[in-house]
Amino acid sequence: AVLHDHSLQERVTRNRAPMDILFWLLSHKFMRPGAKGSILDTLAALGNGNPGVMRKIWQKIEGSRIIPRPSPNQLQQSFGPRFVLPKEGIVKDLEEVETKIGTYGLTISFGKL
Repeated sequence: AVLHDHSLQERVTRNRAPMDILFWLLSHKFMRPGAKGSILDTLAALGNGNPGVMRKIWQKIEGSRIIPRPSPNQLQQSFGPRFVLPKEGIVKDLEEVETKIGTYGLTISFGKL
């Protein structure tokens, strides 16, 4: 239902509680990548076809720091052909945990976003 109902998408993302819970779960180490993938699928469904909602979701992703941002010093040191993000948050799950277990649900879900 949420995939095609723009007013429902707006209401869910306007209410901070559901979004805060989803991002709180994404930020915790105890969550397995598969569960985090399901949360990202939910966020992708909420933003599907609605640029305003997707913009809010991406702002929340950036603000929550689940995708680490390099410091200006790290940027300067690693600028060039081999730019490397710090291995924490979702980056660690994508590059270390999923690779070790051989399933890529989080990677696929992140791509959907």
